[in-house]
Amino acid sequence: MQYFSPVELKMINMYEAFRHQLTIKFNQRQNAIALSLDEQTLVAGLTQKYEET
Repeated sequence: MQYFSPVELKMINMYEAFRHQLTIKFNQRQNAIALSLDEQTLVAGLTQKYEET
């Protein structure tokens, strides 16, 4: 069993919190990219329908 000093524990907790924030930001960016791709598909579909009429 490995024991950490209070300072080490604080650093570990800060690192974990930082990593968690990065994960959230990354997921938000992935969602935004997916959303913008959906919007592009939608616009392309509407444009095509408009040109066909």
